[in-house]
Amino acid sequence: MANSALSLAVQLRPFQLLKTGLVIAVAEYLADTRSIRDDPKYILPILAGMALSAYIYLQNDLLDYAEDVQSPFRSSRSYASGAIDKKTAISAACISLSTAAFLLILVDARLLYIGAAMVANQLLYSLHPIRLKDRRLLDMVSAAGLSQFLKVYLGYYAIVRNTPPWSLVLSLILWKSATYLTYRYNDGAESQSAYSSLSRVQAAVCVL
Repeated sequence: MANSALSLAVQLRPFQLLKTGLVIAVAEYLADTRSIRDDPKYILPILAGMALSAYIYLQNDLLDYAEDVQSPFRSSRSYASGAIDKKTAISAACISLSTAAFLLILVDARLLYIGAAMVANQLLYSLHPIRLKDRRLLDMVSAAGLSQFLKVYLGYYAIVRNTPPWSLVLSLILWKSATYLTYRYNDGAESQSAYSSLSRVQAAVCVL
């Protein structure tokens, strides 16, 4: 039981979830520097975004199982390696999605539209026959561009009910694009190590 829980936790990519939370928190802070300090409920969109990301990662892994088991790197992931079964992965995905929806409704039900767009973008990215992941340039537009825009939009809109400034969106898209390109086109243990290191540096720069 403990091993299964640990494997599931690893499958959820906790560091990536923290980066999602950081992006949303930065968007909230730039919308209103007093937001979280003055009203703790604005922590909820951050938690909702992290729950949505957990769902999206699980959804992606479920849809990409056949490819992942053949990959030298991705075959070691908990679901592809058999450390967690399909029922556990689906249950965790449903819980993550339900949690995200509940938290968004507590803040503003209109945020569900942004959450739905995040899920739809991921489906277009992974689901055949569209599968943007296999379409050069469009894969980056989806995974780096639209994905980051929606995270920023979620945090910013939760505070001021308006769209974020394009300077903020563009900077985060460029930040994500560098990471995405390193990961997407160099699938292997060495590149994953470089990707992880690069991600940590970028997260630190974002915090600063």
